[in-house]
Amino acid sequence: MEIGSSAKMRLCTWSLLLAAVAVTGGCGSLFGPSQPAVKAWVADEMVNLTDRTPPSQQSEVFDADSQTVRLFAAANETVSFQLVLDGDELPAEGVRVAFTALSDDQGRQIAPEQFRAFRMWPVRVEQFPAWYLRLADAVPEPANFYDALVPVDAPKNGQPFRVAPGERLAIWVDLQVPRTTATGRYAGRVTVSATDRQDRPFRVEAQVYDFVLPDARPIAAVGGFNHATLFGRLIEREGKPFVPAQLDRRNPLVRRGLTAMRQLMVLAHEHRLDLFDRRIRPLMKRDMFGKVRLDWEDYDAIVQPYLRGTAFEDRVGCPAWPMPFAADWPDPAYYSGDRTEAYLNICGEVIDQCARHFAADRELSERMFHWPWRGRPASDGYERHAHLARLIRAVDANTPILSEFPPNPPKLTGWQPPQDFARLVDIAAPRAEWFDPACGIRAQPERPLTGPWLSPGLPPYLGSLGVIATPADVRAIPWFAMKYRCTGLFLPEVMHWQGDVFATDADAETRLFYPGTIAGIEGVLPSVRLKRLRRGLQDIAYLWLIQQRQRPGIAQAILDAVTRYAGLEAVGDNYLDPRLNGWVQRADTWHLARRLLAEEVQALVHPSDVSNQTLLVQRLAWRKLDAQAHTVRVEQVRSRVTPFEVRGPDGKVVETRLRATVLLDLYNEYAREVDCQVKFETLPAGWKPVAQAARISPFPPATRRTVTLLAEGDNVPSDATGKLALPVSMTVDMTDRQEFVARVPFLLAGQAASQPPVIDGKLDDWPMRLGNSAGAFKLIGRRGEHGEGLATRQTLAFVLYDETNLYVAFRCEEPRLDLTVAQPTNIIHYEQLMACGEDLVEVILDPGADAAGPEDLYHIAVKSNGVLLAERGVHTSPPLGKAEAWSVAASVALGRQKDVWIVELAIPRSAFGAEGRAAFWGVNFTRFATQGCEAASWAGAPRYFYDPKNLGTMFVTPGGSPAR
Repeated sequence: MEIGSSAKMRLCTWSLLLAAVAVTGGCGSLFGPSQPAVKAWVADEMVNLTDRTPPSQQSEVFDADSQTVRLFAAANETVSFQLVLDGDELPAEGVRVAFTALSDDQGRQIAPEQFRAFRMWPVRVEQFPAWYLRLADAVPEPANFYDALVPVDAPKNGQPFRVAPGERLAIWVDLQVPRTTATGRYAGRVTVSATDRQDRPFRVEAQVYDFVLPDARPIAAVGGFNHATLFGRLIEREGKPFVPAQLDRRNPLVRRGLTAMRQLMVLAHEHRLDLFDRRIRPLMKRDMFGKVRLDWEDYDAIVQPYLRGTAFEDRVGCPAWPMPFAADWPDPAYYSGDRTEAYLNICGEVIDQCARHFAADRELSERMFHWPWRGRPASDGYERHAHLARLIRAVDANTPILSEFPPNPPKLTGWQPPQDFARLVDIAAPRAEWFDPACGIRAQPERPLTGPWLSPGLPPYLGSLGVIATPADVRAIPWFAMKYRCTGLFLPEVMHWQGDVFATDADAETRLFYPGTIAGIEGVLPSVRLKRLRRGLQDIAYLWLIQQRQRPGIAQAILDAVTRYAGLEAVGDNYLDPRLNGWVQRADTWHLARRLLAEEVQALVHPSDVSNQTLLVQRLAWRKLDAQAHTVRVEQVRSRVTPFEVRGPDGKVVETRLRATVLLDLYNEYAREVDCQVKFETLPAGWKPVAQAARISPFPPATRRTVTLLAEGDNVPSDATGKLALPVSMTVDMTDRQEFVARVPFLLAGQAASQPPVIDGKLDDWPMRLGNSAGAFKLIGRRGEHGEGLATRQTLAFVLYDETNLYVAFRCEEPRLDLTVAQPTNIIHYEQLMACGEDLVEVILDPGADAAGPEDLYHIAVKSNGVLLAERGVHTSPPLGKAEAWSVAASVALGRQKDVWIVELAIPRSAFGAEGRAAFWGVNFTRFATQGCEAASWAGAPRYFYDPKNLGTMFVTPGGSPAR
């Protein structure tokens, strides 16, 4: 058969192609990539990404069906999302992320350069602070938190990337909408490409509203840093960190450091946070007559561009900067202490020259404040601040003075401010746990910086700025500053670069920047938390616009929807007992609140464009926000059983019955009054309601109320946990109904047999008695609010007694006994009213059930190594009332069995005095398990253990073995 020339050519071509495929191993490179695209998904900026975060295909900004990212913004606003790439079976090489311009239907564009992408660098967290154990929704586990941000075009660790099998690469994306952008709907694309892989495109849509977010700041959001830290990390001289004694601009190394400082200042300013150098000072000299002269040349050259705004593109200057004078400058050590005449004289001269230097320029003088005492607040710090502030007042009456001490400290701190303290403070900036919105320090219009400044501290008094903070924690901080009409937001330190900054103990420190060394940059890198703080600061610019348009009610309604209480408004029983839900955590609620802000501003700026359809949509959005953000929250349920005597007509006791008292702490989150009714449902056999229902009508908005329900019975239905279940329902406005069970802890101490148990760490000689076991230990904090809230590692406690002793035993489940932690010391570390950091159990006793406060309780703790501590009261830190050692000759023994550790105790009844013979006791059994970070108790205390109101009831039966 003859083959034509054209057919021969086609056959030859196909043969060559097949041969090429064979040579390349069938990779398909001649026909385009044969491997699927890199696995990628999009997360909202309100997702806290770790290496454990499960992929999500749907969010507030991402539609999985159309693979579309949907954003909205005002002009001059930055919006963000997260792009996550997860490695599959084969490594992905040469991974790149690229953006197109966004265009509207009229051909107008947002340039691709307005996208800024960052590789999210992981920060390893293996230890968690006590506040996190309260607030976490799940068991805290070691994880990589993606926080440091490396520009994708960085010379080191930038793209192209490699994604190994099982590895995660996270990309943070900012879209900066220029202030000149016209209103409209814009669309473009972001594409993830890789060598020999199919491209993975995502459509990006952005709705731009017809108004400009102002550059002016509603509040002075400022943070401090130490240039010595910056220089020491980034600049070396002869292989050692370079920390200059003086910022001499003639020194090339100083100039390099100042360049890094400029980059830090500009970066922060772009995120609406303005920084100041805590340590920069003029050069101190003396003239030929011995008089002090301050040389301001280098100082002014460095500082004034930031104050005047010439260092920034928007020309908006830093709103606040501290005067150089402070407790460590002039250094009192050079003048034989801070009370000597020489020190007082030098301080007077320095303060006077500082005041004169800035007074000549009103633009600068209005931005300056004194921050004399910069140490951590403590009892002796008040007088130190007052001493320095008096020196300032004597010379400079105009510059406001900042204090980090609360003007009216909570009583339990034991702090006593000097009598003249109020006149020595113009700016009150205490940490959140001491912040009182009604502190009495008021803003003075003629002095812009004066008034209360909000400063982060321990959560949940306010959101954290730490690596493990939730996005809502960070975002809520500026909102609270607006809510409480603060004139400033104060972050005393924003770097915290001690040790390995990429492996942290997850403290609440405000490390908002990272050294640029991992990116090959002699500068600083932003953090994800800085981005989220910017989100909150942009949010309050919306609120400010609404207020400026004379609609404060609208702004306040949205403020109150997502922020409820913070600072000392968050306290429960006492200032060491912060409530847990001061602000909304749900991402969709924050998204809806911001959308409403944008729509309201749009309607106020362009009222003629508002149609009936627009009004209807807004009304529906308001209803949705009301439903999502508000409820009547049951903050805690506490219950006790007490005896009462039933008397006949002749006044004689006919019988003794039991009364269960259920206390419910309620909080009305709504912005309106509601009608609220709480009542018992069907009670157990033998029980009847005495006060079956309680009604609060009207229940004012944003307030707390406690309701009491009473029931009586002649028995306690027995189970292995020592809990009496009483069903309760709550109805709000006769429509919204919640049902739950109040579990009343009640225990019958069993009488020991003729031979008491041997204290040997074994339970085989413990006689089982009806109702003498306490179980179903419930977690404190948010984990205790989910479902039954039970600890994963459960505990059983048993109680027996005889004439001499009270016997207590614990049986603690622990599958990894080799990992239990206990120090061989008689010290227990308390944080946020939790004994944490060690595996231990506690017995809290109130013989007679008549304790008035924590100082009246008897407290025994036993560590998992057998160390026993006994005290009257509880030595928490800070102290929760008086506590002292309790001399009790208690016997203790520890035992271990498979997956269990056991504690046995014999406590002499004589150690309680006459109360040791009481029939009814208040009692709780608690445990802290380091694995799983679980603090749990039998009585189910929701926030802390050490209060009489948080105890259950124990009945020590007189006479023989108890019966029901």
